[in-house]
Amino acid sequence: QTCALPISISAAARWRPDVILLELVLPDRSGLEALDDITREWPEARVIVCTALGERGVAAEALRRGAREVVGKPFAPVRVLEAVRRALA
Repeated sequence: QTCALPISISAAARWRPDVILLELVLPDRSGLEALDDITREWPEARVIVCTALGERGVAAEALRRGAREVVGKPFAPVRVLEAVRRALA
């Protein structure tokens, strides 16, 4: 299920999904800011960042801010499944 970002962050903290897939390019704010909000509200959240931004610095920053993994676009669906499996392990 997807929903607007402010609702998603509070909903994630309340619903406790097993894994959150987060895009870094969002229409109204930075995905890194959203990641900060998610990990502040729910420090144990398992967040996998998906992005087309190819810079290593962006991936490193997402990992530093609490993402479990960064999956670059374009990606094969199997890559996302593997990342989810690792996050759940």
